[in-house]
Amino acid sequence: MEELISITYDSILIGTDTPTSILAAALSRDGEKILHIDRSSYYGSIDGTLAFHEFLSLASSGDSPTFREFCIHIMPNEDEECMKFPRRFNIDLQPKFVYSVGDVVDWTVNCGVSLYLEFKPLEAGVIWDKNGIRRVPCNKSEIFANEALSVVEKRLLMKFIEFCSKSIEEGNFDVNVRFVDVMAEKKLPQHLQNILLYAILLIEDTNVSFAEALSRMEKYVSSLGIYKDNCALLYPMYGSSDIPQGFCRMCAVYEGTYVITDELAIEDVCEIDGLQVVTSSFGPLRGKKVFVNSVYASLDKQVTIELENSSFRAAILCRGIIKEAEGPVLFSIPPMEFGNASVVYVLQLGESSSTVPAGYSMLHVWTAEGNADIIQSFIASVPVEIVFLATYKHTVVRCSGTLNHVYNPGGYEILKHFVHAKELFNKEKGNHEFLPLRHTEEEDVLKDI
Repeated sequence: MEELISITYDSILIGTDTPTSILAAALSRDGEKILHIDRSSYYGSIDGTLAFHEFLSLASSGDSPTFREFCIHIMPNEDEECMKFPRRFNIDLQPKFVYSVGDVVDWTVNCGVSLYLEFKPLEAGVIWDKNGIRRVPCNKSEIFANEALSVVEKRLLMKFIEFCSKSIEEGNFDVNVRFVDVMAEKKLPQHLQNILLYAILLIEDTNVSFAEALSRMEKYVSSLGIYKDNCALLYPMYGSSDIPQGFCRMCAVYEGTYVITDELAIEDVCEIDGLQVVTSSFGPLRGKKVFVNSVYASLDKQVTIELENSSFRAAILCRGIIKEAEGPVLFSIPPMEFGNASVVYVLQLGESSSTVPAGYSMLHVWTAEGNADIIQSFIASVPVEIVFLATYKHTVVRCSGTLNHVYNPGGYEILKHFVHAKELFNKEKGNHEFLPLRHTEEEDVLKDI
C-alpha cells in the first residue's frame, strides 16, 4: 500500500460501472497513469452481475442513488441449491445487450477489448400475451409464411416496412412525428403495432419519434442473421458485468492500477496543493483529476443530483424453463395483457449462459411501472415454479458538482455508455483518439526496432 499512496496519478476513477470503466481504459490507452478503485467484491458497480448471496446483501443494505425499494417477495428454503451454492446463481442488476452490427462492436473489436469478452446470440422477437408465447415474423419470408397473420395483415405489414425502408433511403420525413401516429395513419392494427414496437424495435416509450424508430429499424435489419438466423442481438456470455470488467482488464494491461475490495473505505475527496486527494482506509490517494460514478456522488460536497427516470425491475429464479433455446431469450409483454400499464420485458437466462445450473432459469424483468402481482400473474401462465422473487426500483440520475461525475444512462443498450465515456474523454483530451486501433504483436515488434 505504500506504493499506492506514494504515486500521483493523472486520474483516479471511483466506481467500476460500464461508462467509468470504458473511460478508464480510454485514458490509460492515451498514456495516463490511472488508479481505478471501488468498494466492492465484484466489478461492474451498478452494472454488476452478482452472485446470489451478493444480491441478497445488496438488497438488505438499504437504498442507494440508483437502486431503491428492494423487496423480497419469495425467499428460497435453506435447503435450496441457491442457498447452499450461491455462486452458481448470478443476477444482473441491469441486463445489457448489443446489436450485432454497429459502433459498439466496432469499438470493442478495433481497440482489442473483444479479446476479453464473449457473447452469445440473443433470441428476441418473442411476444408473450394471454394467448401464449410465440415468435413473431422478423423478415419478409417469415411474414408470408406466418399462419397467424391474415393475407390482408401480411400486406399491411409488408407495405409499412417498405414505407419505412424508403423513408430511411430518402431521409424525407417529419422528425417530430411520433412512430405510433405514423402506424395509426397507415392503419396498422394494434397487434401488428405491438410486433413492431415491442418485439422488433424494443421500444419502451410509445412517444418515441418516427426518426428514432427508423434508426432502430435500420440497426435491427443490418444486425439480423449476422451470427445466428433471425437473431439481431448479442448478450455477454457471463453477464453484463463482463463488459466493464473487460475494459478494466484493458486499462490494467496499459499499466492502470486497480483496488477492488469491500475492505476499502472511501471517505472524502478534497483539494490539497492543487491535487485531488481521496481519503481512504488505505491512506491518501493523490490524483490530478477524480471521476466518480453515482454511487460515490456524495463525495462531492457540492453535488446536485437530478432524477431523470425510473423503472421497475425484478429478479426471478425459477425451477424450469419457459422457452427452450440455445441461449438467452427476450420476451416482450405488450401493455394491458396481465394488468401491466406499460410494456414488460423479460430476459430468460439458463444454463447455457453460465447463470444458473441445469433445471433452473433466471428471469430479469423491467418495465416503466409494475408490481409483484403483475409478475406472478404472467408467470402463472407458464409451467415454471418461482423459487425466488425480488423487486426493486432502478433510478437514472445525473449528477454535477465540483468533481467529474460519470453519468450512467441505464437501459439495455450499451451504446449510450460508450457515447458518454467518449464525451468525457473528448472534454479532457480534445482531439486525441478515443480507444484507438490496437497494435498487433508484429506491429509492436516493428515499433521497438
